[in-house]
Amino acid sequence: MGAWGTGLYDDDTACDVRARFREIARLPVPPAEVAARMAREFGMGEAPHAEEEVDFWLALADRFHRYGIDHPPVMATARGIIDSGADLAAKQALDMTAADLARRAAALAALRAAWDAPHPKPRARRMLKGPERLVLTPGEIWAYPTMDHAALPFHWHLYDSRTIGEHFRPDGWGAFAVPDTWHHEGFYARYLIALAHLPKGGGRPTAEQIVAAPLQVIREQVADLDPEGALIYRPQDLRAIWGVHMLKPGKALRLWQAERVGRRAPDPDRARTAVTGPLRQAILRPDGLASMEHLLTLTSFFHQQALCPEPASVGRPDPDLRMSDLLPG
Repeated sequence: MGAWGTGLYDDDTACDVRARFREIARLPVPPAEVAARMAREFGMGEAPHAEEEVDFWLALADRFHRYGIDHPPVMATARGIIDSGADLAAKQALDMTAADLARRAAALAALRAAWDAPHPKPRARRMLKGPERLVLTPGEIWAYPTMDHAALPFHWHLYDSRTIGEHFRPDGWGAFAVPDTWHHEGFYARYLIALAHLPKGGGRPTAEQIVAAPLQVIREQVADLDPEGALIYRPQDLRAIWGVHMLKPGKALRLWQAERVGRRAPDPDRARTAVTGPLRQAILRPDGLASMEHLLTLTSFFHQQALCPEPASVGRPDPDLRMSDLLPG
């Protein structure tokens, strides 16, 4: 299910391009390689003027211009999409109204005019000088305080640290293990994280208790459309084993009050094959687009959003897999 509007970044694809480009542009590679990696990752390049591709190329060209990166082939592709009317034709095929088509045309004209000159205040590319440091190592076992089965949400870090206690009152503990780590694109630190299902309440769990615990199963609510086009949510269970990145890892671990409680030899292959269901590829995709914070707060998020009306459906123990299966050593 997607969303689109008259502005360039009113489209889901364009927003995804903007977010992904921010990371890919940090790689110490030439502009042509940045474009090739973006196209490969989004599955684009076969037919740039096709309905499925126009938003990608327009957003990609705008990112190159916004960062002051010179790459004529991408800019030429985007200009051709505008000049040929391919984008407006694609939006018309999506039943965009005449008034919105006129607004879209005006937005594209302004965009094309802006591209004719270098951006007046280009963003710094800030390329990486080497691989990011891995702050977690395979086999580590961590525990952290929770409220409603979830860690401190990252956006709460915006509060004064002296007042976090007013918003976060722990009532239990959570735990995760690190079956594997890697560097995406040879640079970006990525972690395979498995959550344990622990009973609510009690003190900090030991490494032995965590290893003996079952994995967590989360009921994800997936947005979809019913036959009449109305928005609905359908439940989908998945094991809490995700490939993730970490935002400000040192600060996050401190604010989560996470404690390393032990280590066991991991079985990364067993962990990777443990993920079941249709979200497997999304969860284990090598770019690790999911954040660690999202995984540690997922149960609480869906319950608070009333997408899971029954608290018991937020998280439950896996009947078939225990943490010891992933940490056999």
